[in-house]
Amino acid sequence: MKLSVEKRPPAAFPSSFAVGISGTRLDPFRLQEHPPDPSRLRISGALHPVIFEQQAKQDFDRRPKGFTLIEILIAVLILGIVLSTVYVSYTGTFRLIRETEIDAELYGMARTVLERMARDLEAAAPWKRALTFVAKPYSLGNREFTRLTFRSAAHVAFGETEVPAGIAVIEYGVEEGVGKEGHTLLRSDSLRRDPEKAEAPTGGFLLCDRIETLTYIFYDANGKEHETWDSGGNDEAEKKRAPMMVEIHLGLVNEKDREHPYLFTTRVRLPLNRVIQ
Repeated sequence: MKLSVEKRPPAAFPSSFAVGISGTRLDPFRLQEHPPDPSRLRISGALHPVIFEQQAKQDFDRRPKGFTLIEILIAVLILGIVLSTVYVSYTGTFRLIRETEIDAELYGMARTVLERMARDLEAAAPWKRALTFVAKPYSLGNREFTRLTFRSAAHVAFGETEVPAGIAVIEYGVEEGVGKEGHTLLRSDSLRRDPEKAEAPTGGFLLCDRIETLTYIFYDANGKEHETWDSGGNDEAEKKRAPMMVEIHLGLVNEKDREHPYLFTTRVRLPLNRVIQ
């Protein structure tokens, strides 16, 4: 038996070899349909490349298909890392959005409160040739606040039957908060009421909530600071007078750190602080 091997171009024969037995040429494409006996096609004790390729393919097809336990564990680990990274990114973004919205709400509320108080104080007006301005401290729970009472021309009418303008007694007081952390600031407004004879109206209109602190500093004509003020008292710097300037310190609740609230400060100069007799 004579065994011969000849080369063919790669395009014509993928394995680059053709096999002939006893001078007979074998078509490599027919080997898939009628494979010859491997024991008859050996070159120097090794299988011919064509037969070796076919046997390797058959061995690979008979190989069990699926994933090993280690491969599954690695895939689960990678998936967990990816999901954790995505979760942290999204939660961080949503937290920043929420904090930004809360900060914007607090700043807007503080600006509204300070502008309203400044407008009321700048419109302080006399009644019966005297100015009424009283600031007295009181306790609310474990905190100290100041109730501010004065006459002002900045009356606000909330009803259709209410007189739209006039000299009104305006009071600012802090009460216990309901449903939210901190306290609430109420503003009452009553026309032609004598605070020395008539009691203050109950309640008031909610001006601000989530208040942590609210303090005032009053300056007399000489620039001296006062923590309280009483125009009906015997102090010559306060008697029948209003302060020259009021400094307001407003602290709103900081949910991230209750010991350090958001602080807002403004100073209001009163154009009319005494009446010349």
